Amino acid sequence: MKVNNKATLDQFQLWLDVSYKDFCDTHKLEYGAPQTFITYLIDHNLIKDTTIRRYAVLKEFNQLSRDGERKTKSELVRLLANRFNLSQRSIYTILKEYKRQFEKSS
Repeated sequence: MKVNNKATLDQFQLWLDVSYKDFCDTHKLEYGAPQTFITYLIDHNLIKDTTIRRYAVLKEFNQLSRDGERKTKSELVRLLANRFNLSQRSIYTILKEYKRQFEKSS
């Protein structure tokens, strides 16, 4: 995969900021508020649904694992499958395949 150069990233950031300001003005939202920015990214499909789902599952799994209750991985997978309306197999796949990806970026 080709890495974007600095000029490309600078232009992306510039146009993202301009579009985000327009979005806030149009919807009478507070510019710069984190929730507003996240909504903007989702509404404009800059974050894929699958990325949101994977990130939420992994973060929730990590949080549940740290909470004091002693639950097995299988119990946590069943809980997450119900919570996110996904199959247990999908949860296991997310935990196996994407854990390293999100740990690197956290």
